[in-house]
Amino acid sequence: MAVLSPLTQKDNIELIEEIKTSDLLRLYKKLGFAELIELKPYQSISLYRCKDTDLRFFYPQATGEAEFYEVLQKNDWYYLEGKSEYIYTESLIKEGDRVLDVGCGRGQFGSQISGKAVFTGLEFNDEAIKKANLAGLNVIKQSIEEHSIENEGKYDLVTSFQVLEHIGNSRDFIKASLAAVKPGGMLVISVPSYDSLVSVQLNNTLNLPPHHMSWWSDTALENLAGLFNMELISIHHEDLDSAHKQWYSFLLIAEALKKMLGFKSSKKVIDTSFFLKAIHGVAKVLSPLLAKGLSDKRMTPYGHSVTAVYRKK
Repeated sequence: MAVLSPLTQKDNIELIEEIKTSDLLRLYKKLGFAELIELKPYQSISLYRCKDTDLRFFYPQATGEAEFYEVLQKNDWYYLEGKSEYIYTESLIKEGDRVLDVGCGRGQFGSQISGKAVFTGLEFNDEAIKKANLAGLNVIKQSIEEHSIENEGKYDLVTSFQVLEHIGNSRDFIKASLAAVKPGGMLVISVPSYDSLVSVQLNNTLNLPPHHMSWWSDTALENLAGLFNMELISIHHEDLDSAHKQWYSFLLIAEALKKMLGFKSSKKVIDTSFFLKAIHGVAKVLSPLLAKGLSDKRMTPYGHSVTAVYRKK
């Protein structure tokens, strides 16, 4: 069966790397996963690039099941309060706007804008919905595909924060999200940025299936405007978050050591070699020291996330 771009549904793609699912499982075991049912049907999963849009995507699409996310959501860091993309998006909202947040989690963004906008959230995790409802937020268990049929053209803004990269069928997700936006309204998409430190690290477990299905560059986000007949308003990169400064320091030191020692990996995604493990071990020890020198944001690169804002024509 031909592999097609999830955005264009065409086969104008290129293979970047084939990944053994056994290597993926080895990485996820370090995060507390004994097994991953999502990976069981496959011996390997491959990373491709869509030549028409620059989207990088994994196939087969072994998307995470509910049980997978229940394990991750036990970690305090999985739902961060006050994300910078929330602050940026709030600046786009006018008093009384109707806002739909797709994949809203516990409703952190809804709580932030509750005094300004009429908020609705969509979420599948029952525990997250319960917490959001207890906080007085209107959060319902429904897909965007279902919701947009019943609420076509209803919202001034439709947002999705750190959701699109988890979706296998990104084309249908975006189409449904846009359908819920009224003409002249805005679609806001925030994802991990491929043009940031996120894509540099080998063995970056949570940037791989079954957690992430796609990697989004600025070019890929720009190309969404033409594909879905939207106007691109802005692409906004966050500053490096203080919580990620040690990670950035780790990557800087690891890259420096690779060059000093002449280490060149043929791998683009996962490298299980002992030499890389040793380099990462040294970088982990030294990174807290370097991170202390990054107090001035002028010394840091783009942060983890990018937010694209589109207007519906």
